[in-house]
Amino acid sequence: MRESMIQHVLFRCAPLLVGTILFVGILLLFTGENAALRQTLLAHALLPQSEETTELYFDAPEQLPPSVSAHQALHFTFVIHNLETIDYQYTYAVMVVRGDTQSLLDHGTLVVKNGQYAFMGEQVALKDVTHKQQIVVALLNKKQSIDFWVGR
Repeated sequence: MRESMIQHVLFRCAPLLVGTILFVGILLLFTGENAALRQTLLAHALLPQSEETTELYFDAPEQLPPSVSAHQALHFTFVIHNLETIDYQYTYAVMVVRGDTQSLLDHGTLVVKNGQYAFMGEQVALKDVTHKQQIVVALLNKKQSIDFWVGR
């Protein structure tokens, strides 16, 4: 009878014991210096990996002008936030699009260190303000763009 009671207690505690052993083993695995195993798990996408991305946005979108006068300077700032996990060289272009016509206003390249921000101030003058037109900022090598509309 005593053996039966011991077996019953062991049987009921077995899942808890196994779970505790697994938890401690995993904890030791990921806090220890087992780089080879970690690399293998990363290679098979079995561990979370940092996402490589770039954020592109206007610094003060609420201040983007809805309209401008002819040859009036248009001021705006766009921001590049590098989350690529490495320093990255960006190629950007600022364009105006009117219907099927696209004109280059500014372009350049800049290196942004991993985790850092780059603030790019732009000042452009539009020749034709009689039609609605789109101002586009594009990161050419990332195939990302943002835009806003000005005009009537």
